[in-house]
Formats: sequence, C-alpha cells, structure tokens
Amino acid sequence: MTLLDLVPFAAVAAALGVGALLVGRGAGIRMAGIGLLLAGSAPLVLTRVAGLLDLAGEHPLLAAIAALAGAGLVAGGAALFLGRPWLIAVLAVLAGLRIPLSFSDPSPTNHLVVLWLVILAGLASFAWRGIKDDWPAPRLGAVGWALAAFVLLVAASLFWSTDPGAGGYTFVAFYAPFGALAAMVGSMEIRGRLPVALGTTQVVLAVIVSLVALYQLKAGHIFWNPDLMEGNVRLTYFRTNSLFWDASALGRFQALAILTIIGTLALGARQRSVLGAAALCGLIFVGLDLSYSRAGLAMLILGILLLAACWRPRVVLPLGAVALIGAVGVLAVTGGVSWERITSSRTAIAEQGFHAFQSAPVIGVGLGGYPSSHSVALGVAAELGVIGLIALLALLAVAVRAAIRPATPGRDRALRAVVAVELAAIFAHSMIDSGLFDDGATWVLLAILAVSASASPGTPVPDARP
Repeated sequence: MTLLDLVPFAAVAAALGVGALLVGRGAGIRMAGIGLLLAGSAPLVLTRVAGLLDLAGEHPLLAAIAALAGAGLVAGGAALFLGRPWLIAVLAVLAGLRIPLSFSDPSPTNHLVVLWLVILAGLASFAWRGIKDDWPAPRLGAVGWALAAFVLLVAASLFWSTDPGAGGYTFVAFYAPFGALAAMVGSMEIRGRLPVALGTTQVVLAVIVSLVALYQLKAGHIFWNPDLMEGNVRLTYFRTNSLFWDASALGRFQALAILTIIGTLALGARQRSVLGAAALCGLIFVGLDLSYSRAGLAMLILGILLLAACWRPRVVLPLGAVALIGAVGVLAVTGGVSWERITSSRTAIAEQGFHAFQSAPVIGVGLGGYPSSHSVALGVAAELGVIGLIALLALLAVAVRAAIRPATPGRDRALRAVVAVELAAIFAHSMIDSGLFDDGATWVLLAILAVSASASPGTPVPDARP
C-alpha cells in the first residue's frame, strides 16, 4: 500500500479529530481530537512533499535542526497564545491570505507552513490548558455540528475522488487547519480582544495593500503573478494585485475591510469619527478599484445594502440606486456589461462542472476531482453531489438561525449583525469567484457568530466593539 492509498483513511481520521474539537464537551475528547487531527494530517502533508523523507535521509543533521527549529517555534507560539489566545485567530487568518512569501518561489500556497505552525502552536496551547483543566468547551452549537458533518463528508469523498492526491492536499491545506481554528475560536471569549484585534489588523493591512497597489500602478509592474502580468499587456486598463497572488483576492479583502469600518460606524454603540472612517474607506477602496474585481465590487454593494437594512432600512433603495450606477460605470470601464464580460469567459469551466455533477449526481466526483470551479455552489455540486449541497444548505441554515436569534443587550446585536453581513458578503463573492472554505475569515466569522448566539438572552455584555 502506497502513501497515496492512505490518503482517504488519513483524511477521515483528521476529520474526526476536527469534529471532536468542534463539538466535544469533555477536554479528554478534545485532546483525543488533537491526536487524530495530527495523525491524519501527517500523511496528507507528506504526499504533497513526497521527497521530504528522502531529503531528510540524505541530510539528517539539517533535518534534525529544522525539526528542532519548528518545535521551538511551536513551543514559543504556544507560550504566547496561553495569555493571548485571540492571537491564534489573527495570525491564522493572516497566514491564510495566500500572500506569497518568496520571490524565488512565488507559489500562492507557500504560506501554508506558517499557517500550520500557527495552528500547531494554538493546539499545543489549548492542550496544555486541557491538562490544567482550563480548556472551556466550545460554544458553537448547531454551527459546530454542521461544520463537523461537512468536514467529515469532504474527507470521506476522497474514497471515491478521481484525484485523491489533489483532494488530500486541499483537505490538509484548508479544511483541517481552518476547522481546528474554528474550534479554538469557539472556546474563546469573543467579547474581549478578539473582535478588536481582528478588525484593527484587517483595516491596517487593507491600508497597506492599497498603498502597495498605488505603487504598482505608478511603477507599471505587479508582483508574483505572470498570468496577470500578461493580461495587463492586452488590457486597456492596469490591474494590480498588491501583496496578493490574485487581483480578485485583493478586491475581496478590501471589500471586507470597508464593510468592517462601515458596520462598526453604523451599528457600534460608541461614537466614531465619520470623517476618519470616510478617509479610511476611500483609501481602502483605491485597492479594490485598482484590482478591477467585479466580484469584490458586488460583494461590497451587497454588504453595504445589508448594513443599511440593519441600520436604516429606508436608505436601502437610494443606496441601491447609487450602487447600481457605480457598478455599471465600473463594468463599462472594464469592457462593457455583456454577459461574456460579467462571467469573465468562465462558461467552459461551468460546463465542466455540470458534466462532473451529471456523472455522479448523488455523491459527486470527490474532493480534488473538479478543482477549477469559480462558484462554491457548482464546486460543491461537482465534488460532493446532492449530499454535499444538502450539507452546505444545512450549514447556511444554522448560520442564519444564529444570526437572527434574539440579541442580548449591549453590543451583542451590533457584533452579530456585522459578522452576519460579512459572512453573507463572503458567500456572495464565493458564488462568483469561489473561495468560501479556503478563506480563514469564513471559519473565524462563523465561529464568532455561533459563540455570540450561544449567550443567554438577557445577559448584559460589555461594549467592546472593534
């Protein structure tokens, strides 16, 4: 039996570990979940870096030094996270943004080593708390069960996947670490530093990447992505990607940061500087504008309309009219408003997805069998079939239920409203340009939404709006 043959079994073991972390009440169950997660993830990592063991055998001293350095980083991170657990979420989301870390090897996935180290350090810190009987049970409720079921289904699909190698890598790259991340956030106190730290980090980084995008425009040169470079030669306008691999990822991140600022301003209990917020939004929008991301623009429009509905329902219609005019203007600049332009010539990719779904409508072709989808719904249908669509709808249903539960006094309503709007915007973006489950923000926001909904109605909470 080869390492590739073990992929489905390893993925299911890791998924069971994630499930134990998401819904396990006892610390012992969650400690066993960490063991299953690590044991199942190791073979999946090795299948991606097949020559790693051979390289370690050829250079045992370097391998030992690298192992000690990694262990030291994990131990140091765990010690840091014991007093500041909110840092786990912040650093994991940053590491999951797929910002390339090397000019010599600008792969959009070479950030994963950092992500894995953060998750390992986080799990180590929670395991230590478990030993000390100081690991609170996750408060994810139905959202935790829905996430656990979806992750397990994704892992099980590798048994019938047409490309288990690619599927196993996708699982260990995103589902396993982000599932563990959601579980850890589910055990945190979200009304303290976590929302503040996430929002502040998001806005500061959004300003930085806008400044980098402006530099790229002035220099006439972008980083990393040769396909985008070639596209800029043919286009009549110049698309930037700033620090991201893909221009669409830039647009998505900037839109989410703007929604954080507007949501905090409109729904937060404390007075804010409107002029300062407007200046920040204007600067951040520059990055979105230079990305020419239609999906990012649509995401921003939807989010603003949803925030307006939560804040002042009567302003939704005039805001919608202004947004429509602006959207048409952007589409005109980028080449017209034809269906061909709007879909970015993805019809052929969609047809492949429909064919994959038709070939296995009930269970799909398995994770990795259709990796090129630009729509999360089509990707789930192709890879997981009707069963996967049902699991996805169940997850959406429990998330909506968590969002509309009666709010506790204070900032609970504001926090939950902003988080729910951002999740809706991310989902809308993923329907156009995928990226729902491979974005750490999705998992963290789902966990925050679930935990905030788990608070007992009528319990006062302090105002810690980011």
